[in-house]
Amino acid sequence: MLKTHFKQVIGKDINVHYSTVNEYFDDVKNLNVHFPVYQGDFLPYIQLEDGTFDHWVGYYSSTPVLKHMIRDVFQRLRSFKIELITAFVKFTGVDLFESKLKTLEQEASIMMHHDAITSTSPWGTLADYMTRIKSINMNLDSLEGTLLKHFTNSTEAGSNSQEKTNTLVGTKLMTIFNPSGYERTEIANFTTQTPYVQLFDSEGRIVTNAEVYLEYLAQYTSSSLNTNVREYIVAFEVTTPPFSMTKFFYKEHNAAEC
Repeated sequence: MLKTHFKQVIGKDINVHYSTVNEYFDDVKNLNVHFPVYQGDFLPYIQLEDGTFDHWVGYYSSTPVLKHMIRDVFQRLRSFKIELITAFVKFTGVDLFESKLKTLEQEASIMMHHDAITSTSPWGTLADYMTRIKSINMNLDSLEGTLLKHFTNSTEAGSNSQEKTNTLVGTKLMTIFNPSGYERTEIANFTTQTPYVQLFDSEGRIVTNAEVYLEYLAQYTSSSLNTNVREYIVAFEVTTPPFSMTKFFYKEHNAAEC
């Protein structure tokens, strides 16, 4: 019937060898054909030639730094988008930020190409990806700083006093952002070069529940390389209202000042 149908509808003759799939695979099995089995890395890229480094030896061992940078830049873009949502609740004028964010997202979209997220590209291409990521991060730094300035000005206007101003002279600003619709209590932390740190809240009051300890990687590097690298983690508990940014200030001192 099938041969007759093809002849009538298409006008061509066909030869039917099998009426079921099982019949086909039975014949293939009876051929006794040996298919070679490849053993080794299933993800080779470019072999090492002429002393160059444009080669790839497997997914899990290739340029983990680039993979981390790609993941980090997309997390930053997502975080900034959440910040914009919070800012939209507090004040108007976020249209400019939205257009710039869209441009950065379009720039970052190339990172989803298969030779970026798997790092299966030669060094020249990897360097181009890293340059793009650096540019996106620099633009995000600028946008976040501008947004933070608008946000804090709109929420803390009139809260400055001369005493507070004097207390916070020479301090560094740290902002904690709560993107959730509920109050959160978390352990926040930041890195300094000295264990002698004063931490202040947004009103200039000293935070007394902070703890300082030597960062593990810096401790390992210092001992193994015989260097004087010192980085310290300052950790403290903070409670933030929903959809809010909370400012803290810290001042670094040397041993002679304490």
